Amino acid sequence: MTQQHIQWLETDWSRQIGKFLRQHPEVGDVYSDEERRAWDDSRVDILTEKLAIEVDRAHKWAEAVGQAFLYGIQHNRQRGIILLSDSFEEDQKFIYRCQTVCEAADIHLWLVDVTRAELYVYGDRFDLASPDIHAMGQPRRSLKGL
Repeated sequence: MTQQHIQWLETDWSRQIGKFLRQHPEVGDVYSDEERRAWDDSRVDILTEKLAIEVDRAHKWAEAVGQAFLYGIQHNRQRGIILLSDSFEEDQKFIYRCQTVCEAADIHLWLVDVTRAELYVYGDRFDLASPDIHAMGQPRRSLKGL
């Protein structure tokens, strides 16, 4: 992974993850590689046939939860969050908080290790395995093609 990937903005990650998700039909059709605007000018990062997904840095987890709720309602989709982390160890408390809320609120949660461009999945939705936050193991999907 290059230093360039680590310095990408959230919008860069959203665009690239949207392209990546096109290869995985279990999330439904991805409508655009760009943000989608709602009537109130809010913008969902990734909109699929089934999901409205907010992409945010791990330390902004609470903001991501609120946005995921809004976008899910506006677009009549299931809610999803993709958290970006430079270090799972340093971001552990944020990831734990988000995971706790997402489990209670039925929000799909993914983590991206931006240093390796690897995607981890929480929950068994879409038949994907669920890693433990304390023993991440191997990624469920690699974003190495980015």
